[in-house]
Amino acid sequence: MTHQLPHFTGRLTRPATPMVRAAFDATLTGLLGLATFFIGFGQPLSALKGPLGQGDMSYYYAVANAPGLRGEVSPHMGYPFGLDSAYFPGTDLIQITVARVVSWITGTVFLGVNTAYVLSFAGAAVACWLACRIAGINRALSITIALAFTALPTHWFRIEHTWLATIYSVAVSLAIALIILSGRLDGGRKGEGFSWRRWALLTIALSLVVAWSGLYYTFYGCLIIVIAIAFRISKVPARKDWLLNLIPLVAIGMGTGLAMLPGLIVRLTTGVAAGYERPIFDAILYGGQLADSILPTTVSMMPVISSLTDPLTDLNDWANQANAIGVRWTADQGTTLTLIA
Repeated sequence: MTHQLPHFTGRLTRPATPMVRAAFDATLTGLLGLATFFIGFGQPLSALKGPLGQGDMSYYYAVANAPGLRGEVSPHMGYPFGLDSAYFPGTDLIQITVARVVSWITGTVFLGVNTAYVLSFAGAAVACWLACRIAGINRALSITIALAFTALPTHWFRIEHTWLATIYSVAVSLAIALIILSGRLDGGRKGEGFSWRRWALLTIALSLVVAWSGLYYTFYGCLIIVIAIAFRISKVPARKDWLLNLIPLVAIGMGTGLAMLPGLIVRLTTGVAAGYERPIFDAILYGGQLADSILPTTVSMMPVISSLTDPLTDLNDWANQANAIGVRWTADQGTTLTLIA
């Protein structure tokens, strides 16, 4: 008598759920983003233990080395009495937190700030990948675009303005704008297996990232979001759900206020004004110019192409002297194309 083994039909394992696939893609994109940095760095990794730049970058190293959560008085800057960064409040909480945590663990402030910069290659890639997926771009192309974004020359060339060089917040702002444009907040798009509550929570989380990535990025994010809201209103019939599209602006405003609160309290309680203040217009001026971050720069080091890009670079330098509401009318193609898009 022969015994036959049971015959199995169907799959032995369940197919991956959309959330599992998304987690895998995001992790892969982040790792490839880090690989982009290590391939392009061009120096031994031991160089990360020392300063990567000078000038303005010295300030970032000093702030990361300041004592306390908000950096009360740093003896490393502000001779002879030190620098109290509470009089110069900012909203770069994400970068500063990463820098201080790594500095505290390793005991090396240079490595802390440099690590925050290195991780921005992963953060920028993942943020761009998310924006692409929200826009409906397929998985493979989303990862490809994300790697192209994190490798933009702006990410490398602006290292002395370390927190501005991180660029991840630009893609996060675009992701928020795409959520609004697609109707996922005001109920215009349903049936995707992702509830409105989850989209709202994701939008709030992304908005806080924008709020805590720096004031210039905050302004740029608000600019993109306002344009998205206006476009959405112009394309759909009037309804009360429109107000739901204001969620990211409210979240960004609250996050920015919380980040600035410690400095405000110090000023109110001590009665001492800051020795130097940046005008609010600077946020508009330089925030608008951050649109350059989403486009390739006009700088090239290739023999033939450099001869073509040098005149554009000179034009860019000239146009930078004449600003109007943050838009360099001649050369700021980033802002122009962003507004058109």
